Amino acid sequence: MKKIYAIIASILITGSAFSQSQRLVLFEEFTSENCGPCAATNGPLNALLNANGSEVVSIKYQNTIPSAGPLYNHNPADVNTRMTYYANNYSPNGILDGNVYNDQPASLTQADISNRYAVSSPFSINITHAINGSDVNVTAVVKMTGSIATTGLLSRFAIIERNIYFTTAPGSNGEKHFEGVMVKMLPDANGTALPTTMVQGDSVVYNFTWSMANIYDQNQIAVVGFVQDDATKEVHQAGYSRTLIQNDAGITATQMNYLNCDTAIVPSVNVFNYGIADLTSLDILYKVDAGANQTYNWTGNIPSGGSSLITLPIVNVTTGAHTITTATSNPNASLDQDTHNDSYVTPVLVAAAPIATPIVQGFTTGAFPPAGWARYNPDAGYTWTRVAAGATGTNGSAKIDYYNSVGGQIDELFLPPFSLVGANNAYLTFYIAKARYSVAYSDSLAFMATTDCGTTWNTLWGKSDASGLTTNATDQANAWTPVSASTTDWRLETVDLSAFLGQGDIIAKFSALSAYGNNGYIDDINITQNVGVGENSVTEVISVYPIPSTGNVNVKLSQLNASTFTLTITDLAGKTISRTENVNNNGTLNVDLSGLVNGSYLINIETPGQKIIKKVILDK
Repeated sequence: MKKIYAIIASILITGSAFSQSQRLVLFEEFTSENCGPCAATNGPLNALLNANGSEVVSIKYQNTIPSAGPLYNHNPADVNTRMTYYANNYSPNGILDGNVYNDQPASLTQADISNRYAVSSPFSINITHAINGSDVNVTAVVKMTGSIATTGLLSRFAIIERNIYFTTAPGSNGEKHFEGVMVKMLPDANGTALPTTMVQGDSVVYNFTWSMANIYDQNQIAVVGFVQDDATKEVHQAGYSRTLIQNDAGITATQMNYLNCDTAIVPSVNVFNYGIADLTSLDILYKVDAGANQTYNWTGNIPSGGSSLITLPIVNVTTGAHTITTATSNPNASLDQDTHNDSYVTPVLVAAAPIATPIVQGFTTGAFPPAGWARYNPDAGYTWTRVAAGATGTNGSAKIDYYNSVGGQIDELFLPPFSLVGANNAYLTFYIAKARYSVAYSDSLAFMATTDCGTTWNTLWGKSDASGLTTNATDQANAWTPVSASTTDWRLETVDLSAFLGQGDIIAKFSALSAYGNNGYIDDINITQNVGVGENSVTEVISVYPIPSTGNVNVKLSQLNASTFTLTITDLAGKTISRTENVNNNGTLNVDLSGLVNGSYLINIETPGQKIIKKVILDK
């Protein structure tokens, strides 16, 4: 008969990494309601953890870094013990299975979770809990299913409040929603040693009763347990007893492309069953922007703790940027017991008809994104915004907030769709300003374009802090803002668009990939094309140099078939700066632009049979 060890008023749960049981991964986080970076990290982090609810379970320790908050003050003893155990001295700090990962949790990836989940465990853990009046009763069984020495292994058990919702932030960082908060460890954070003589098939039973204290909503009580090696800190297995909520459905994700070239969109939503009862019916509400809700009545079966992708009817939208809001209601024809997880907002962009170049944008007005532009902010957090500092003065620029965006976050700024039909050449120019936080954090920025509505993207320009993106040479520990019109903070970039000549439906974007570094800015974005009239080939043999220029521009005219011509200088918006008629063709022409401000200008050469346009970039 298999041996069974019973421990009363203790803890449960276990795991290992060697043979016979499927692992449940444990993620622990030290965080604080007064920690600014924690607020930026926890939204995307929780989304990642929740998307892997069958693979990973989490415990959040609200600590004292940078200062104590009310959640920490509910149970300082257990938090302090775990802080000492891991030598925790910063927030946020994420730890995966004790020693597999120990870093800023914003850097945690899907691969980190999946790779650890694939490692089998020599333990299985089964936990149940019940609420009787003001008491929580916990029963847990840790069973050895493989082969491992148990000397130095301890079972630890934590009661968590799965979700805590505040109407007013309890701390200084603005967070109002907290997930997986540890409220009590049983019997305490030191844990209970496993027997040293366990063999395959042996089990340990733990029973504990705890009188609830400092609980915001007892329906949100859940239990996490784990087996940990105190010498290596490796967690060999974790276990989880979910909340006792009967009926609770929510939407964890949607399947809709952000970029669309058809006004008919087919939304799909991933519905998760948070309740302990199987989900057999559900109302799904959906609407565009602030429009009226439509209702889709779903029937089927989603088991407790499971999810299903459900396709909704077609939604018709107009061109431009929109949001599609989906929400669950009436799970199993009953009241949803936690409405906070019901709703999900998805941004979508329906491409408008392409416009002709030039495209000129200096972000000089307060509206952002500018008319015809759009920004993709998938985490609804820090993203592209307009600021006053500019490349050529205090006239505005577009800022990407790498400083607060968690590592791996992508935020995109879309240009209006445009056409290069009939163009002989085309290019993009823009100014970039970027500071680095340190060598350890390398943010990236790319300019990309597509002609098939985003099925494939071509990267036409891309740099990272490690490969030349940085313009300010001094590492900046604080959030950085460039000096307007500073030649040491701003740099002009030129991008060849010749790969898209002749294309009529081009969609382009600036794509920023955060590495949690420091801020970046772009300004004076110009897309221009040259079109010859008459002998189109002349545009290829008339050259302008140097580009960029500090003031004096040389134009080679030896192939121009006219003795005189009209010379017009304009800005990219078409405003005439100067015009001179009957200019003699001496083979070369010197144009003095030194009196103009830095930027891009067009040199127009007209003869009775030709019109040639050349772009020049002034960077004094």
